[in-house]
Amino acid sequence: MELRADDPTSPEIADLEEEINSYQQTLHLFEYAFGIYAFVVLYRTRRAIRQRYAIPQEFCCEDAVCIACCRCCAVAQYGRHTADYERYRSVCFSTTGVPEQHPSLV
Repeated sequence: MELRADDPTSPEIADLEEEINSYQQTLHLFEYAFGIYAFVVLYRTRRAIRQRYAIPQEFCCEDAVCIACCRCCAVAQYGRHTADYERYRSVCFSTTGVPEQHPSLV
């Protein structure tokens, strides 16, 4: 049987569409799971930074709202609150991301 693109009712096209829909649903499931994972990791990181540097919270769900609205802005804020990158260079594979002799921001 010949597969024709102009015949949307052919069984081959229907099978192909069903298989594509199955792959799309699986991909959406992974995207959803990764989104939840990223949210939880960023939320816990933000909470830990807030506790370590004694940064007060302005309202009850501030961390969750900031991460939900703009994740990249929240991550940029981590950097601004944890180190002075204008005075000290960043370092890979360190516990804080800056040289060990770098003073802590408070």
